[in-house]
Amino acid sequence: MKTYHRHLIGQWLNNFLLAFLILNLLLLVGNLVKYGTKVGIANIFPMLPALLPSMLIYSLPMAALTSTISTLSRARQLCEPVTLASSGLGLFKLLPPFILIGLFLNALTVISFQWLQPM
Repeated sequence: MKTYHRHLIGQWLNNFLLAFLILNLLLLVGNLVKYGTKVGIANIFPMLPALLPSMLIYSLPMAALTSTISTLSRARQLCEPVTLASSGLGLFKLLPPFILIGLFLNALTVISFQWLQPM
């Protein structure tokens, strides 16, 4: 089961990184449109460390949800839950890696919201 958990985490991580990158790029483009006319595009890049924590608050949970849904739907397409059930393992055995990742991302979001985001 540990091998399957590693497989699920690997699939989830690939999906998460792709979704996280796309969402951050979309939020960055939104910030460029918002502040680009007032400040200038050349001055936006020094502001990125100040903009990143406010973008993390939105992009981390959305990327986690997107990657969890896509990982589990991919497992469903390949009939992996049926294979686990036929080998005597319940579907709740799939949850521990997702719960641990969710708790870690929850802590990261709280840290980003409470301490990293500029007041």
